[in-house]
This record gives sequence, C-alpha cells and structure tokens, in this order.
Amino acid sequence: MINTLQSIFGQKFQVISDRGGDIHPSAKLKMFDSPLSARQFISGQLKTSPSEWRYFLQRQSSLISATNKLSDWQLIDKVAELVMRKNIRFYELPQISHRVMAHNGKGTGYNFIKGPENLPGNEKPLDIHIEATAIEILSSLEVERNYWDNYLKEHGLAQKSSLNTESQDTLSYVASLLVAGDIVVYTQPFSIAPPVPVEALDAIESMIDKKALLGPEVHVEDSIYINFQIDISEAGYRNDKLTLVHSGGKYESSLTLGMLQVFDFDWVRLEFPDPPHNGNYTLLFDAQEEGSDVYTLFEDVPFASLAELTPDLEAGA
Repeated sequence: MINTLQSIFGQKFQVISDRGGDIHPSAKLKMFDSPLSARQFISGQLKTSPSEWRYFLQRQSSLISATNKLSDWQLIDKVAELVMRKNIRFYELPQISHRVMAHNGKGTGYNFIKGPENLPGNEKPLDIHIEATAIEILSSLEVERNYWDNYLKEHGLAQKSSLNTESQDTLSYVASLLVAGDIVVYTQPFSIAPPVPVEALDAIESMIDKKALLGPEVHVEDSIYINFQIDISEAGYRNDKLTLVHSGGKYESSLTLGMLQVFDFDWVRLEFPDPPHNGNYTLLFDAQEEGSDVYTLFEDVPFASLAELTPDLEAGA
C-alpha cells in the first residue's frame, strides 16, 4: 500500500485516502488548479508506476473497484479525478536537503521540524535531552531577531501570554520544545551557493520565449532538461506555453508546445538554457486561451534538483 511517495525533484509526499491515516505535523496539503495539473503531477513527477496505483486503489474499496478493466492511461485519469475530489490527498513533507535554516560558521546547517514524529526516511534528528545543549545550538545560529516568534506562530507553538517576550526567554522556550520533542532538529553540512555568472544575467533578455530547435538535439551543459508528458498532436495544445521562472526574478524562459519534438510516445523534452545555478524554480503552464488560468506544475524546486533531471539525450532519439 502506498504511504509515502517521492517525486523526481526529491520531494516526499504522504498519500492519504478516505480510509484516513496519520498526517505528519509539518506536512502541507498540495493543491491542484485543474485535472491537467493533477495528472501531470501523478504521471510526470511521482516515481510511482500504474501497477502501484492499481494496487493502491484495489485496497481502497470506497474509491473504485474493477481496476483491472482500466488501461494505464484511464487509471491515471481516475487517480487525478479522485485527487480533484479530495478522495486522495498529497501532503508534502519538509525537505531536509534543501531547506537549511541557518549555520553556525563551522559548516553546519540545521532544519527545525515540528514534532513529535520524525520524518520518514533514514535521516535521524539530533537526540537532545538537556536544555543546555539546545541553548548552545540556538545561540550559535545566525537568524533575524524575530525569527523564532514567526516560526512559533506559523507552527502553532506560540508562547503562553504569561511568558516574557525578551530574546533570551524566547530561546529558553524554544529549547524546552526541543527537549520535549515538540520540535525536532536535523543537521547537515552547510554550503553557500555559487554566484550567478554575469554572462547568464546578460543573456536573459534574449532567452525569453526561445523556441526549442527542431532537428537533432544538442546537449548543452548549462541547460535544464525536463521530460514532459503531453499529446502535442492535439490542436488545442499547439500554442500552449510552458514557462520556467526563477524565484528571485533573475530568469524566465518559455517554450511553445507546438515547436517541440516528440522523442517517445506523448513525451517531449523541455530545454531551458543558461539558468542561474542557485535559487528555486517554478514551472507554469499557460493554455493561451482567453479567460484560461495559468497553472503551476511545480513550485520552488531548487536548481540542484532540476540539474539532476538532465536525461540521456541518446535514449529514444
């Protein structure tokens, strides 16, 4: 039975059906704008085969029966339908590897996750039993003065009104939460992202709306490549656009679906050239029809995760 899934971007999701289940305190419900965005997420981003979904639905008698009569495509459409009806829900778990909160100047990064449950996986949080150890960690961090006040409010852990609001009292309160397990802390090596090449910034204007070239594909080391599943033979998709946007506004590049080449059945390869090698990226789908919405296919995915998606360009060519 499916409980936790991983996406091609390294994100982890808990899958909850009508049968219920325990949701991690720090998990956030993933929302979808349309059946298309849900289908693209299920078939293009999750590392889950149709046979796994078939087994999952067979165990959810309240959702669907006779799954053996559905083709793989019909099965994915049915899962997307159930997601839009919220009979199936995805909850994104915090990512330890990409959300380093701060550092202590010695190359150590920390992630503070609302407890008491640990995150699924092999990573283990620090074992903190005494308040002095927690205070030592908290005092070493480089954070804004109001960081912990905002963190506590965001996670529903705000101090009781009887406590003072002085900085040291706040740290003591957070330390007590660490000892009690209401907040768990993960540690990892901390590294600063490399600077954005000046050449890439100068070339941004010319890259906007750049079309994918027809003919043999060429592997450009500094491009982001994403395999994308869609039937571009349908006339309604020919003018639709996919746009990759940098979270810091440093980069934006668009592709028109009708200009792309199919390298396998219903699969095209997206190439976004010369992106900045830091920050996060969002991929938008614009149907180019009057009154239609722009859908978010993925949001705030780190460059490092996207860079790992570069496929073998010889395969299927």
